[in-house]
Amino acid sequence: MAGDARAQVTLGEKILAAGGDASEAGQWIEKSAASGDPHGMVAQARRLARLSGKDAEVLALLTRAAEQGDPRRRVEIARAGAAGVKDIDAETALRWLRAAADAGHPAAQATLGERYAIGNGVDADLAKARGVVRALGRTGLCAGAGGASGSSIRPATAPT
Repeated sequence: MAGDARAQVTLGEKILAAGGDASEAGQWIEKSAASGDPHGMVAQARRLARLSGKDAEVLALLTRAAEQGDPRRRVEIARAGAAGVKDIDAETALRWLRAAADAGHPAAQATLGERYAIGNGVDADLAKARGVVRALGRTGLCAGAGGASGSSIRPATAPT
């Protein structure tokens, strides 16, 4: 049965949000994902991530969605890796996070800047951290980032 993929995933999500039949909601979300809609694929990946043994399917759905070029979908892979989806290793998550940051996704830029600042999954590099934060500041979405005096990112210090 053909239909509007965005409407299908939206219907499935609304059924879930209202506490409705999870099986019916799942059918709508699956239809959307099967049609190739990136929002549907991410919603289906989120559903499957709650089930054990579905990590490979989660990664496949997220990868297909991310490959369509939407930076928000690229961030989903990094988030899933951070959430413990086994088939998403740190290198894969970081690659997609960088791609989203390079495409101008503000949350990806902030996360990547933080990673460079503290050395989380990458070598600590304050120059790279500042560059990412300056790019975020140019979006106008992060007050104070990339101002004339540079960045407020400083090396991490050990707690006292």
